[in-house]
Amino acid sequence: MLKKQFNSYFLEGKLFLYVFFLLITCIYGQKEYPSFDLPSECSASEYFDYSSLTCRACEINNAIPDENGICSCKFGYYINHVISSFYTCTACDINYSSTADRKNCMKCTYGYNEEQKSCTCPVGHYIVEEYDVNENSYYAVCKECPENSYPSEDLSSCIYCTGDTKPALIKGKYQCSCYDNILVVTLTNLK
Repeated sequence: MLKKQFNSYFLEGKLFLYVFFLLITCIYGQKEYPSFDLPSECSASEYFDYSSLTCRACEINNAIPDENGICSCKFGYYINHVISSFYTCTACDINYSSTADRKNCMKCTYGYNEEQKSCTCPVGHYIVEEYDVNENSYYAVCKECPENSYPSEDLSSCIYCTGDTKPALIKGKYQCSCYDNILVVTLTNLK
């Protein structure tokens, strides 16, 4: 009896595999299989669509994908609602940049980088978005970073240095650096 059940399951299993491979052969023909992209193969203007396993471009003009694969307007453009959930990205005027949520444009009160369509601030400052109720408009206001911190690359916040480090502007970029009186040992010094 046990041997009969085993043979029955074995035959059903063989039948399942036979049907499975027959379907695969019919669907994909002469050993042609669909190609899939890898997330690392997507360009900066594409996002990885996990449902189709392919790289796709954002369908909205002047939109780029964020780190979560969600298309949003580029910096310097704002979301212009045309019809309910459909929107386009519209460029902000010169001396204006987009707010962080890309829903509005804000006036640059200190300086403006036309190439990047972004507001600028003096060294050691970051941007705070402020809304003026009377004028119904947004402004980019430059605020100084607190002691022992420096502005993030996009000027949206300040980054704090920890331990025995302090902010330093090296080759045009901020980073935390050791104080002068602390010896830094690297692998090259150990040779």
